[in-house]
Amino acid sequence: MSLDYSEYNFPEYKPSEKEKKAIARINKNFEEARKLRQMPLKVLNNRTMVQYWDDCEQRWNGYVPNKRRKDWQSQVVKPVTRTKCIGVIANVMNMLIEPTITAQKGGRNNEIVARAIANVYELTQDNDEFTKKNLMVLTDAVALGTAYLQEDYVIVKRTVKIPRKNQVDVPIEDQDEWEEKEIIEFEGFRTQVVPPHEIYLGDLFTFEMQEQPYFFRRMIMTYENFMVKFGNFDNAKFVCPHGSKLPEGADETS
Repeated sequence: MSLDYSEYNFPEYKPSEKEKKAIARINKNFEEARKLRQMPLKVLNNRTMVQYWDDCEQRWNGYVPNKRRKDWQSQVVKPVTRTKCIGVIANVMNMLIEPTITAQKGGRNNEIVARAIANVYELTQDNDEFTKKNLMVLTDAVALGTAYLQEDYVIVKRTVKIPRKNQVDVPIEDQDEWEEKEIIEFEGFRTQVVPPHEIYLGDLFTFEMQEQPYFFRRMIMTYENFMVKFGNFDNAKFVCPHGSKLPEGADETS
């Protein structure tokens, strides 16, 4: 169900001169990165990056265009590409190496500290579902030839109601005075697998992200999801659903 935003009264965004220059620079860089993705490359047999990813995805899914088949012929295909990719992914997963953590103090090994650090490392991996995300990024790398990971330091907070201090000994069902308290549910690094279609690079042939002149991540989401994720920012109130239009010829695959 699509919501009608015509009755919403969104405030008008009036950027300062400094903000106008920053927005113009960002738009210029994004347009250049978008054109790079639309440029045919010899290394990809004169295909663009998006065409290459689409072709890889179709091969991964065992897609066969109808024009290759006649009406009376079977549509059954052998998933040769997918089977080989799964074999490569399985072998790489088996070769993953876990780090050996050691700690020293005064030239001597400290097993207690080392074990504590190892426990924190293992707990972080479990909380972040590292094994599942590692499988997902390997799948992108093998099936699409491109994989991106984004790592953020995240603090997840939640507001809860607790009894006031003077009612600690009162049973829960008899308590009538509460106070709100903000608690931290999670704090640490979280990794997410980013679809290649969402990434726009400033230089297609620079491997290290830190050496990129600039890069963008473009996500398409509902207005409700946007407000949940970014509604706490001051300028979020100026964002209008369906308010921006893509430049003519821009790809809409991300």
